[in-house]
Amino acid sequence: MDVYINLYKTYHNNPKEITLILDYRLIENDTNWSIEDYERYVHALDIFGRVCIINFHHINFGTYEDLLSPDSLDIVEECSFM
Repeated sequence: MDVYINLYKTYHNNPKEITLILDYRLIENDTNWSIEDYERYVHALDIFGRVCIINFHHINFGTYEDLLSPDSLDIVEECSFM
């Protein structure tokens, strides 16, 4: 995923116009977020205009949940295409 994020950063004219949607539908139940997951999320926030996390109810964000952007855990209108 880091490779793709950096490709957008390098080659897109304005990555702040991109909404990154992280769909956790295929992630195993009761998966725990790690420091690496959080750092990747923060890195994506620095590059993209918005980062949305959807289909996340089976993910354990642990202490990182309080550090996520409030709208990143909502199924916001522009992310609810499913």
